[in-house]
Amino acid sequence: MDFIGTLNVNYEKLKSKELVNTLWIEMLHEKRSAEYLEELVEYSFHYPVDSDSYLVELNEKFNALDKEQLRLIDGHLKAYMITFLYYCTNRFSRTVPVTTTILASKLYIKLISTPNIGKFFFEANMFKIQMFTIASLAKETHITEQQKIDLLKLIKKYCLSEKLETSLLRVVVNTYIVVMLSVSKEIIDDINSVTQLQSCCIFAVKDIILNETEGNRIRVIVDGLFKCLGKTSILHHMEHKMAGRSTLKVFIRDVLQENIDEDQFQYILDAFCTVWGREQFNGYQEAVIIMNVLKLPYYKELVRKMVLYTQSKNHKQFLLNIMHLLVAIAEELPTFPVNKIQVLYSCAMRNVLYHFMDSDEIIKNAAIETMAKLCMIKNNTLLNAIFTQIGNTAKFININLVSMLICVNKIVDEKWGISPKNQRLLVIVAKFLTNSSKIDSEIVEKTLQAICRDCTPFSLKPSLGILHQLYCALALKQEDESAAAILKIFFKCAMHQDATSMEFAEHLFRSMLKPSVIDSITYDPKYYYNLFLTSEFEYEVLFTKCQKHIKSEQVDKVIGELNYDLPGGAVLLCCLLNFLDYSELTCVIEYFINHFNEIATKAIMGPLSVAVRKIILNKTISQRHVPQLDCLHGLLLEALFQQAYQVPCIKPAYDLLQEIRNVLRIELHDAILDQLLTVTSERAFRRLHRREIGDHSVILYLNELCLLMKKMPSEHVTVLLEQYMDNPDRVREMRTNMPDVYIQMLTLFTTMAMMTKRKVPTVLRYLEDILYHESQIIKITAFKLYYSICKEMTHEFEEVIKFVFKEIVVADPCLIRLCVSSIEELVFDDYIKLDAEHFYKFVHILGSDELNIFMREVLMKRFLLSNQNDITKFYVQSIMYIHIYSKLSEYPISEQFDEELVKMKMRLNSPKEVLIFLFNSLPIKKKFNILHEISTIFDEVTRGSCKFENSFFPVLRDLLLTYRFMVTPSVESKVDRHFYDNTCKEIQQKIVKHDTKYQPQIYYAEFDDEIRKCTISLLKLLFMENRQISDNIQITLFDALIHWIDFVKDEIISYVHVERGKEYGNYFTKLIHYYNRNKGRFVTPDR
Repeated sequence: MDFIGTLNVNYEKLKSKELVNTLWIEMLHEKRSAEYLEELVEYSFHYPVDSDSYLVELNEKFNALDKEQLRLIDGHLKAYMITFLYYCTNRFSRTVPVTTTILASKLYIKLISTPNIGKFFFEANMFKIQMFTIASLAKETHITEQQKIDLLKLIKKYCLSEKLETSLLRVVVNTYIVVMLSVSKEIIDDINSVTQLQSCCIFAVKDIILNETEGNRIRVIVDGLFKCLGKTSILHHMEHKMAGRSTLKVFIRDVLQENIDEDQFQYILDAFCTVWGREQFNGYQEAVIIMNVLKLPYYKELVRKMVLYTQSKNHKQFLLNIMHLLVAIAEELPTFPVNKIQVLYSCAMRNVLYHFMDSDEIIKNAAIETMAKLCMIKNNTLLNAIFTQIGNTAKFININLVSMLICVNKIVDEKWGISPKNQRLLVIVAKFLTNSSKIDSEIVEKTLQAICRDCTPFSLKPSLGILHQLYCALALKQEDESAAAILKIFFKCAMHQDATSMEFAEHLFRSMLKPSVIDSITYDPKYYYNLFLTSEFEYEVLFTKCQKHIKSEQVDKVIGELNYDLPGGAVLLCCLLNFLDYSELTCVIEYFINHFNEIATKAIMGPLSVAVRKIILNKTISQRHVPQLDCLHGLLLEALFQQAYQVPCIKPAYDLLQEIRNVLRIELHDAILDQLLTVTSERAFRRLHRREIGDHSVILYLNELCLLMKKMPSEHVTVLLEQYMDNPDRVREMRTNMPDVYIQMLTLFTTMAMMTKRKVPTVLRYLEDILYHESQIIKITAFKLYYSICKEMTHEFEEVIKFVFKEIVVADPCLIRLCVSSIEELVFDDYIKLDAEHFYKFVHILGSDELNIFMREVLMKRFLLSNQNDITKFYVQSIMYIHIYSKLSEYPISEQFDEELVKMKMRLNSPKEVLIFLFNSLPIKKKFNILHEISTIFDEVTRGSCKFENSFFPVLRDLLLTYRFMVTPSVESKVDRHFYDNTCKEIQQKIVKHDTKYQPQIYYAEFDDEIRKCTISLLKLLFMENRQISDNIQITLFDALIHWIDFVKDEIISYVHVERGKEYGNYFTKLIHYYNRNKGRFVTPDR
């Protein structure tokens, strides 16, 4: 019986012929019905029990068959034959042994491979099933490797002889790849190490690709090769993943790349790039493995495509996947010199940086995450070369670093804990600053403060190491002002109430005593203590917090490492001695005496004198120390006569001299002190008269001695100095040619006025003459001195008040800081009662980017707490001043003040910062008072009392923004795209329809009147039929209203449904209709 006869016999045994149709439909549509599972069991009984022998028999009879007979086969028998083979090869079938399956699959491939006839038996889904079956049986041990190879060879022969659809050929290639990878068990180095089965797959794919001539077909076919890079691919789930990767690597490098010409290989590269645009693509490491075995031109072509795709905003998925690829490339660099791809790769990084400002939050956050990952990769030759260029050009490719920092300022999250964004931005900024040449310290400080604005020690702790490394790098480059910005962050965290603050305190303490080793570079403790132990920080508090860690051994170490060129070491010594009864005098006094000539002229003299005095006070002096102290006494006194000390060091040296005198019981007669003062006075006048002042600050030196001794200069010298100051020509000469000397003279006369009242009128006359001098240095000094005399002696501040409120409008930042501090102090001491104009002149500094941080610190000391009434009273008036709007009768602006407002407006880079800070500083009661006042303005608008004009709408916007500040204390708080919709639904369900299950939580019951007044005023303004309002403030108005209602909805619900209040009427029904009518304007992507 031949092949056809054997099939026919078994077909006749089949009881239910309808099952053939069912199987046929299942095969075509790839659907299985659970209803005929019992019939399938019956189906298995119609062919011989030994299915393997039966399929072997069929294969043999098919080989012997005259293939022309297949043309005449009955249609029913044909359907039976194909469905029977489908039944045997369907990989989901559980009733057929795997040996039977592979024999059936082999028979089907031979059937469709029959020349001129096989096409009549070909079904696409049936063919795919064979591929899936082969892939699933790749690791099956019940069939021999040779059986698998034989079948794979049959498939290859069929594919080479037939013009299959590209989609099917792609399935074939993918099948070969799956088999090739799934049987990988060991890491291989070259093509000679692969198994026979793998070799069969590798060369089958190569031959299939070489057999194609159309580029598009090659591109689609090879897509099957790269399916292993998807999320659900075999590479991601196989047991021997590294072995699979090595097989893929050898296949690309030793077979495809070596056997396919450049033109054809370009199509392979195109297919590889196409994979990048798929959402399922996540095999970034595998993709880089493929890239790394490519020849340099191919590799560069791929990176060039990355540059192109990262430039575009229209290929989101490409962009997101390429960002991951860039990181993977950096983590696994190619074997050729990286300078070959440096320019292209850096361009791709630049494009990623551009996306920091992308409007799509997903892309923006992905860009930030990618750049942060790149910045954290260490010891990378490619990235090191790219970042090194920043130091040479002050640019990242063509992006100015200052511009980049400004960008970071704009995109930081308001709160550190909202997302990892700020932490990633910190990593990026740290990397760029570490590699940059000197950048403006002000923008650096502003950026770091913006990133860490809201962070607590606990939240910032993971970034401590990053900040520490950045600090050391900046300090090493002597960018002290930028480094100090990081110290401010450390110190703020160290002083925080959070328990984690101790880690920051200990970090600062430890870094001043022990070297820091970062990336094999050792940073001396001097980089910390020289910047931290300055007047800018209240460092004594830190040592108080860390006092349990202070040991005598640390003092010994600091003394042993003293350097007379670095005063910070001596300051550190003083801080440690505050918490120890340290009494070992020998080493420090020997250092002092041996290097006295160098120490006496340097800044270390002051703190070292204080330290030695502390040790002396802790010790009972033994006889062996007397000669040393006596020697030091003589050196100190001699240096005073020689005027060797820097001015700030005179007092510590003088105090140490007095202490040694007490210990040694040396009498220092008044005559000697008088002689010292006389010699210093005469020397000062002599040098002044001969114009020999030099750099020794002899006038200040004299001034300091006068303060210490509480004595005036010699009488005759005082008279001569007064005559000098009364001589117009001499004064003019000093102001022009020696302004520093002139300032010293004013300081000396101020000291004399503090000692005797009779000198006060004279000194005030000198100072009043120059309060408005064109030189800022002279003006600032004159004001400081004038203010100190008024504060300590006269207590008359009329001239001071006139000066500060004039200069705060036009002066430079340095003088403005002085004016602000003086006003704050005078207000606190009740010497000034602020009116609206003075209040605005004072607080408008908040709107200056340059002075904002300083102004916040000044106000937070005392002003915000003690002047809440003034802030409440003048808040709305300040809005009018900001916009110089005087058309509302309740808020007039005088003509003179109008001119000053124009000058102040030139300084207002961020005017809304004034309003945000002031409003957010108030308690809730005061906030409601302000909103009530604003609502009266809205009522005037709705009554028609206000004329609409372009200059009025900015005022209205700021008034409306104040309602937003109740909820979101920021100008740029984003609105979730569903916020309006959700809030309006709540209004409809809970206010309009009254959801009885909802129990309102009342927080602001005492402000019921204000809430109703504000809500109704906003609703009336919204419902005004006015085109100008619609065009100019509709969105702002609606936004403020919805946020306000969301904020007080529980109070509104309580009034409407619990108290049965009628005042709201049908406003909320109208609001829902209004929203539905204008929804298109309000519902936008995240704003």
